[in-house]
Amino acid sequence: MLEAIKKVFTESANPIKSKASLKNYSGHVNRLMSLMKLTNDDLGKKENLPKILQYINIKKSASTKNQVCCAIKKYWKKKKKK
Repeated sequence: MLEAIKKVFTESANPIKSKASLKNYSGHVNRLMSLMKLTNDDLGKKENLPKILQYINIKKSASTKNQVCCAIKKYWKKKKKK
């Protein structure tokens, strides 16, 4: 799953070039998907938005929340283009 997520980020319109950033964003999306028991297809569905918002709200650090939000936005943009 993590490799598939990394592929989405590296093939986007504005790809992530830094390996550290790629690992960070991929890790956030991977944790979200595993904790919320979501699949690739489930992540983009509107009915799962409350679950995603709940996950973001349990994060204490503002920077972590921002990273999670940015990762999800980038992931959704790439998935919509397909």
